[in-house]
Amino acid sequence: MRRKSGVDPSVIALKWGASFNRETTHMTTQAELIAAVAKDAGVSQADAGRVLDAIVKNIHKSLTSGGDVRISNLGVFDTAARAAREGRNPATGATIKIAASKAVRFRVSKPLKDAVNS
Repeated sequence: MRRKSGVDPSVIALKWGASFNRETTHMTTQAELIAAVAKDAGVSQADAGRVLDAIVKNIHKSLTSGGDVRISNLGVFDTAARAAREGRNPATGATIKIAASKAVRFRVSKPLKDAVNS
């Protein structure tokens, strides 16, 4: 399994002293998620794909209009304002101005956090 950067996650884990088990580590793709939802809901994969697209579209719509999205047993998607600040170009060391921006945040729900940590 390789990330977009082409770096093997096991190399990153070893570099930072973390354990990495390739057999138990699995990244679910959108296609796998759609297939699982279709199977669990007893609908076609096309219908499950349209539902997932609609959910993502409505999350985008809510966040871009300044709202938040709360999903029970999953968490909360919201935005946070980042102030303008000064930073440094790592290649040259020159000071640069970083413009103010908004960042999307996700805060996990307690039931999900507890399930992951059990």
